[in-house]
Amino acid sequence: MATYQEMHRIAHDPAAVRDLAKRLLKIPNHEWTDWEVDFLQNMVAHKGPDPISMRQREVLLTLRDETEYHSRISGICVNTLIKNATSV
Repeated sequence: MATYQEMHRIAHDPAAVRDLAKRLLKIPNHEWTDWEVDFLQNMVAHKGPDPISMRQREVLLTLRDETEYHSRISGICVNTLIKNATSV
């Protein structure tokens, strides 16, 4: 989950918005909805100077969070968390 500081930083950095949107669109074997593709393409075209809206920040960083793979959460190996959850 994105922090307020991260949301503020990306909102005021059009290059970061474009780079993140481009990276998300290039994820192999990910099936985006038409709406998500339109949104990400709009973010790729964002030039500034106005910051993106709070809602755009939330959506962009949520899409990022939902597509990234994590091997550790709060310093704990995901495999360990899964094993412990299934042994209860």
